[in-house]
Amino acid sequence: MKKAVIAGALVGVALLLFVLSPWIDTYFTAMREDKVESEVTILVTWKERVSTGRTYQSHYYLIFGELPDGTPCVLQNADAPRRDKYNGSDIYQQIDIGRIYTFFTTGTRNPKRAQYPNIIEIIADYDDWEGAEK
Repeated sequence: MKKAVIAGALVGVALLLFVLSPWIDTYFTAMREDKVESEVTILVTWKERVSTGRTYQSHYYLIFGELPDGTPCVLQNADAPRRDKYNGSDIYQQIDIGRIYTFFTTGTRNPKRAQYPNIIEIIADYDDWEGAEK
């Protein structure tokens, strides 16, 4: 009888871990990626608001641009509680299409999860590439 109870408990724990594994993996990946910091300078070519959920909608913003060498670049602008950043909408409102910005970002591009580096703050903005290169 004891063996059956122990075996049932082990099967239950294994099933629970299997069901929760996507959330556990996402949590630890987010913690690891939050440690990757960089400064990115791009010419903003487009920006867009993305909404998810029906009843309780959450929003984040995508900023499309080009690096100085012309390579396309996409950044995300979302709140980041681990960084004490809750002003994603304010930052989005400050970004103008056609201007050049240097952003402080965290995270990396992960195509499998549709994740992009997240903008934490605007470091500087410029009218043209000559101003950005000084």
